[in-house]
Amino acid sequence: MSKYQRTKGANYEREVANLLTDELGTVVKRNLSQTRGGETEGSDITVGRWSIECKRRKSIAIYDWMAHSYRDWE
Repeated sequence: MSKYQRTKGANYEREVANLLTDELGTVVKRNLSQTRGGETEGSDITVGRWSIECKRRKSIAIYDWMAHSYRDWE
């Protein structure tokens, strides 16, 4: 993954976290440990019981994304 792609992803995660913070009235932050552990470990943002994967793409492989989400949930 290129530096541009990592930066793009991190910026979008921050954008989503800031939107959630504004809407929920509680501080929401990115899960930095998942980036250190590899891109298949953990979720981008966790809010209570909710695990949020942030994707800013023109298209997405929905079945791969769902499998990732299910693995995180188990």
